[in-house]
Amino acid sequence: MYVTTSFVYDNPDNIVEFMGFLEKRDVLKYTLFCTSYDTIGRFSTVEKEDSWKKNMKFVKRMFPKVRLHTEIIMT
Repeated sequence: MYVTTSFVYDNPDNIVEFMGFLEKRDVLKYTLFCTSYDTIGRFSTVEKEDSWKKNMKFVKRMFPKVRLHTEIIMT
């Protein structure tokens, strides 16, 4: 299963709840979270880029089995 997210949010409660749901049903290992990293558009402010980095690290720390895929758009 593929799930797309920006990972640009102040409060990670929704993603933690969703990942917990997947983990309880033992399907987290079959799930790939897709996001993108692009300096034009998504990260219009330093705070958004910092939030993205913080949330990526947080998710990996809380759910070490989660698979993350990041698209990098060359601009």
